[in-house]
Amino acid sequence: FKNFKLKRFFFVYGNTSFSRADHAHKKCSQVFYPLFGKAQITIQSKKIEFLKNDSIINFTKDVVFKKNTQTIYTDHLVYNLEKKIVYYKLGGKLIDENNTITSTNGLYHTNEEFGQFSKKVNIKSDSYLIESENLDIDNINEIIFFNEKSQIISDSTTLVGNMGFLNKIEDSIKMWGDGRIFSENKI
Repeated sequence: FKNFKLKRFFFVYGNTSFSRADHAHKKCSQVFYPLFGKAQITIQSKKIEFLKNDSIINFTKDVVFKKNTQTIYTDHLVYNLEKKIVYYKLGGKLIDENNTITSTNGLYHTNEEFGQFSKKVNIKSDSYLIESENLDIDNINEIIFFNEKSQIISDSTTLVGNMGFLNKIEDSIKMWGDGRIFSENKI
């Protein structure tokens, strides 16, 4: 099966255990692939490379990945259909209802709603900015894990530490390993 340029990509729902990815000819540029689960995922790009018997799909040029309220923008996205993982390595931006995350590398587990981001990671929300080189985000439990030196900037306070986590449900931050706090106000 040769790589081919696509204009549209369709996910087919149902109890089918086979892919219909062999539907491509001059007048119709489409690929059909089954998607299991409750959340609808759509992916758009200018170029899609997919081999019939492979579970890896490469999306390039102006890629937009959407699942529920989350959207990833990048120029190169790889989707592993078997593992339900999307990742980028050349820069990307994930936007959800509360945050905008930019990073050089990103890996997102679509079923578990768990993301891993590295190299020049920035998370911007209405109440804080996080800068890090490596962090994980658990959207189900609303926890951000800091795996390397990170700083959290909020209003007039900055927290810095080598490792830690931010628990959004408990509204708490724990940092350790050369942890410091800077504030314009008395603490």
